[in-house]
Amino acid sequence: MQKAYVAAVAAAVGVKADFSSFVEYGVDGTFQLVGEFVTPIGERLLRETGYPLDFQLKSTTDCREIKGQATEFSYDCHSSTYNKIVWQNSSDAVPVLLIVHCLPANEQEWLSVSEDALTLRNACYWHVIKGSQTSRARSQVIRIPRSQLFTPEALTDIMREVQTTGGRLR
Repeated sequence: MQKAYVAAVAAAVGVKADFSSFVEYGVDGTFQLVGEFVTPIGERLLRETGYPLDFQLKSTTDCREIKGQATEFSYDCHSSTYNKIVWQNSSDAVPVLLIVHCLPANEQEWLSVSEDALTLRNACYWHVIKGSQTSRARSQVIRIPRSQLFTPEALTDIMREVQTTGGRLR
């Protein structure tokens, strides 16, 4: 479900979302800006441009509000995932964006199809994990602002930041 959501958002703004097998790298895919180039003989070609951005996809039915903080929700990120993202975001490696799809508790509500629409329920949110790695055995709680909705506009802004900072996320 989250792959379809991410692919649709990326396609809406001309960003390539590559979901090739990244199992050994600890990421689920890479975003790449796509630009049009003209060859010396006038042929127009679409090619990847600029800096890539890796992403890690997660889904959960437990996007619970933090008590007294309706503007945020908490997500329990597995410690090994958390540590890989923190390390990659603090090194010279390609940065990683965490994307969390908050699904309804009832699986029957996740997807609906009609002649007029294909609807994926609820939303994806993005988050940049930075800081220190955790020594917790199981998980690290992450607070994600609900304002960080993963939209075409948000992806455009994030990719623009990666391009202007030389491949980094602030």
